[in-house]
Amino acid sequence: MVEMLAATWTLPDAPLALAGVTLELAPPAQRLSLRARDAELLGRETGLPLPARIGDFSNGVAKLGPDEWLAVLPLNPPPLGEVAAHRADAGGTLQGDVSPGGTRSVSLREPPPPGGEDFLLPVSIVDVSSRAIGIIVEGPNAAALIGAGCPLDLARMAPGRATRTLFETVEIILIRTSETRFHIEVWRSFAPWLFGALSAASPG
Repeated sequence: MVEMLAATWTLPDAPLALAGVTLELAPPAQRLSLRARDAELLGRETGLPLPARIGDFSNGVAKLGPDEWLAVLPLNPPPLGEVAAHRADAGGTLQGDVSPGGTRSVSLREPPPPGGEDFLLPVSIVDVSSRAIGIIVEGPNAAALIGAGCPLDLARMAPGRATRTLFETVEIILIRTSETRFHIEVWRSFAPWLFGALSAASPG
């Protein structure tokens, strides 16, 4: 464990074939951190189908908490742009900013009622695309490989489920997309170490 934490690795340019499992970087994606107490409102404003049960993953969206979702979407016209167009059509406005690191947050402002003041909707949509990297672990030994450093009983994790957990001491979001395929979201700064640690955990 100490040796693994002290190790330094780099991210590979190609998939890595191990004993019964393949590791590779996921394609570039747009990542949105979504927060709202009203899931129906959030779904309407983003145009995304949101899972209703904590831990469910579908259509690229994982529900991580009572009012929290993570969307990992293909790189295409960004949903934030679709939100802006939707709000403009509805008479509302989209307010936001882009940080030097590329993280973008927005708040949705309803048009005011006659004679009243406008107000912010209780919805948060934050573009965190540059924050994390996806790692795909696929093959008949995928669960065993992840289980070497993860405390979850992956035999009980069904496809279509997602959760925050740890690999050794590194926080990850683990998504099981099929019986033999997992998608791991990890902060960019930890990604080289995690990829190396996963490869080192393979018996072959």
